[in-house]
Formats: sequence, structure tokens, C-alpha cells
Amino acid sequence: ISEIARDLVERQGLLKAMPALRYMRGVLDYIRDPTARRLPCSAGSSSFFLDPGGNVYPCIIMDLKMGNIRETSLEEIWRSEAAREARRRVGDGLCPGCWVECETFRDIHRDLPGLVSTALGAFLHPSTLGIQ
Repeated sequence: ISEIARDLVERQGLLKAMPALRYMRGVLDYIRDPTARRLPCSAGSSSFFLDPGGNVYPCIIMDLKMGNIRETSLEEIWRSEAAREARRRVGDGLCPGCWVECETFRDIHRDLPGLVSTALGAFLHPSTLGIQ
């Protein structure tokens, strides 16, 4: 990861690379402790996963079907009790936990304090991100 981080900063510059560096730092944290969520997840609130059969889930990891677009409109599914329950469970941390790009990158971009912390860390302690 250190090599990837260095290469990324060289190619993109530190500011543009910041979300990816934050993601990579999260990967290391996740490997150390998969149960600790570093960011609040917005799965099921700002996105959903649609499988080939038309089933709608809060995310690709969580096996909690909110509905099926072949049987119900997406708008009805989105406003359904099943969707509210899925969002509640995600908000309460009752999901399997993950650090996958599809959910995490969106949440990283919304986490200004985390990005600032990553930037300050890169300047003050570059070795923590693998940057020398």
C-alpha cells in the first residue's frame, strides 16, 4: 500500500489523491479490525444495489431485500417500510460491515474532517500513509 500511495501522490498530487489515500488508510484499519466502522454508512439512504433479478438491497454486502422492481415501482420500494427498516439497521451498525469502494468512496467525500485529518497526517507524518 505504501508503494501505491507514493505513486498516487506523484501522479495526482496530494490534494487530488486525498480520498484514495483515506480509503487505503481505511483498508489497513479494516484489516486490523473488520468490526470497527470508520465512517457512518449511507447505504440504503443515498444508494442501493439492484441485482439481475430486480431485487433491491441497501448495498451489495447486506442481504436485506427492500423489494423488487419487477413487482413494485422503485419509488414505492424506496419509501417502503422494508427500506426504512434497512436504513435503520445500517444506521444502527447492524450490517455485516465492509470497506468496499461503492459505499465507502461516497462517504469519504462527505467526511470533510476525515479528509482534513488525512491531509494533515500526510504533511506531519507522511510515513503513516506510506509517503516519504
